Amino acid sequence: MASKSTSSRSVATGSSAQPMWNAAIMGVAIVAAFWLLIAGNRMSWPPRELLAGATTLAGCLALAGPLVELRRGDQERGVGDLAWLASGFLLWVFNLVAAFHGAPRGWNWTNPVGTRSMGLTMLAIVLAGRFHTRGGAQWTWTNVLGWSLAVFWIGVGLSGIESGRSFLIWPR
Repeated sequence: MASKSTSSRSVATGSSAQPMWNAAIMGVAIVAAFWLLIAGNRMSWPPRELLAGATTLAGCLALAGPLVELRRGDQERGVGDLAWLASGFLLWVFNLVAAFHGAPRGWNWTNPVGTRSMGLTMLAIVLAGRFHTRGGAQWTWTNVLGWSLAVFWIGVGLSGIESGRSFLIWPR
């Protein structure tokens, strides 16, 4: 009987450590975003560069995505989780390649791809994820955050399309 209570305590201790690490990772991402905004003199009142600030925050959160998602193990994931993981890997890969090639001093590591490319890539990932998944929605905090980031990137990416052209197949 004593061995059963000992094993249940070790499981509870291990599971309580994961939210603390996830909170620490997310905290570092948010602090890094605000540090970048303050260091770049982009924080002001009233906010003049609100979209640039939101893009910086979304980029820092996306960079934290793989660190949080890979810690989850074999748990079932939703489309939002896939979007968060893919956006983070996309930014990590671009940043590592840029660092390997000697990135210039003004390198935008929170969005090296560009807003339009990131938005259209997220649209493709969300569409592929919706066609690929068979189960119901997984409403975990990681899935909701991934969906929020994906919708943000898609909105920013589609808003960057010139107003004179239609992105639809047929003419207006």
